Order: sequence, then C-alpha cells, then structure tokens
Amino acid sequence: MIQEPKRFSFRHWWNYVTVFLVALGLGLWAGGFVDGRVVFAALVLWGMLGLLVAPEIIYEHLGFFGRWVFHDYQKAHERYRKAVTTNKATPQAYCALASLAYAEGDLAEAARLLEEAATKLPDDPYLHFLLSIVLTKQGRYDEALTEAVLTGKLSGEGALGDMAMGTVLSAKGDVQAAASAYQAASRKAPRLVPARLGLAECYLSLGMFDAAVAETEEAFRLDPDNPDVLYWSGKVARAQNRLSEAGKKLQEALDARPIEDRAFLVPYRDIVTALSEARSSSNPVHSDRT
Repeated sequence: MIQEPKRFSFRHWWNYVTVFLVALGLGLWAGGFVDGRVVFAALVLWGMLGLLVAPEIIYEHLGFFGRWVFHDYQKAHERYRKAVTTNKATPQAYCALASLAYAEGDLAEAARLLEEAATKLPDDPYLHFLLSIVLTKQGRYDEALTEAVLTGKLSGEGALGDMAMGTVLSAKGDVQAAASAYQAASRKAPRLVPARLGLAECYLSLGMFDAAVAETEEAFRLDPDNPDVLYWSGKVARAQNRLSEAGKKLQEALDARPIEDRAFLVPYRDIVTALSEARSSSNPVHSDRT
C-alpha cells in the first residue's frame, strides 16, 4: 500500500553518540571491565539527558513509537508537535506530523508542514507524493499536478508518480485520464493494491462494471483482509444491485477497519455510511395507506 513510509530519523548527532555509547558499554561489559547494570544505568541517564540537550530528536522518537508501535495517534501528534516547535526538528518529523494533520483533516497545516519539509528534503518522492495528495484535497489542482510530475521524476518514473497523477486527475473529474494513470501504475507494479482500487473507482464512474469487478477481485486476491479492498468490493457489488453481497463486504470492511488507525485510503465514516445505505436499499420500508 502506498502511504508515507515509516520515517525513523537516524541522521542526528544524538543518535550517533547513542550508538557509540551502546557499542562502548557492550564492549566494556563483555570484557568484564564494568558491571552490566552500570552500562544500563548510563544509557538510561543519557536518554534522560537527551530531553535537555536534544529534545527535538527525543520527542520525534517518542512520536515514532507512539504512531507505529502503539498506534496512539493523539500522543504521536503531541510528541511530533513538540519536536517541531523546537525549530530544530528533522525533515522526517515535519513529514510525520504533516501526515497526521492530513489524516485528521487539517489540510492547511499538512500543506504548510510538507512545504517546509520540502525545503530541507527536496528529493524525497514520498514527500512530494503526499504534498500532491494534500493539495488535491484543497482543490489546488495545478500545484498538485506539478507535485505529481515531480514525484514521478524523483521516483525514477515509477508507479508512485502515476498514483499521484491518477489521484489529481480523478479529483478534477478527468476520469478517463485518471484511469490511464492508474493503468500505468498497475503495469509497473502489478501487486499495487491502491492502483487496482483507483482503477475500480474510475471504471465504476464510467459504468464499466465488469472491469470494476475484475479490479476489485484482483485486489481481493492480493490483499483479502484489507478494509479498503472490502469497501470497494462492496461499492461495486452495490452498483450492480447485488445488495446482499454488498452488505456482507461492507460489514467485513467495517469489522476489519480499526477505528483509530488512519493508515487506510477510505475513512472509517465512509464505510459506515456505505454500509448504512446498502442496508437501507436491501431492506426498503413500505408503508400501506388506505
């Protein structure tokens, strides 16, 4: 799945010193020169000292673990915010905070953070991919297209640029061109599930139901437990008036979708809405009046 990569910033002086201290401590302990408890205590002390001498990297690491290990997005956001407010944060911290802001719907803040990160990390294709998506959501299509083109160049003309282009064109209403971009992404990366889902959405808009079914079935084969796949499988089934199957797939999507996990294409509320609509269609209320 294409999403912002798990960004762990290693290139910071505090990290280099930490690695040196760990290697030195293990060496002294292995050689029998110091007690292992002394080494452990020294490393704990160094970690605590980091909050004073390099709070930006400590808060960034805490944010990383909060987001990717414990999936506590609120704490992750707070810690990344503390890192950024030091004005010494790494570009990766700006990107991580931007992706959280985007997931929470704060598009203006996400764009601001990504644009700031781009001045420090100009050759990162994932950064420009995410910026293209955010600008698309803001309706800034010309800027989003520029970022999509840049994403393609920086990723070596790989699928990432096609995905960005497909997203922008689909939002603009140019469904045929969006489908072409997603097709290009699928050719370059046949196992890329978001490209299959993007194509399914385009085909659904164009009334090409059989083609939409083919894409969702392939996506399901590749990733059967993915809530995004189950959602679009349900949407396609409903468009074909297969209401029972649609309800089943959408219920499975809802069951598989962690409500607090924002690392998916389809928002939780959209799944709930689609499931409610599918159930309403399959169980119409009839009122008899005399």
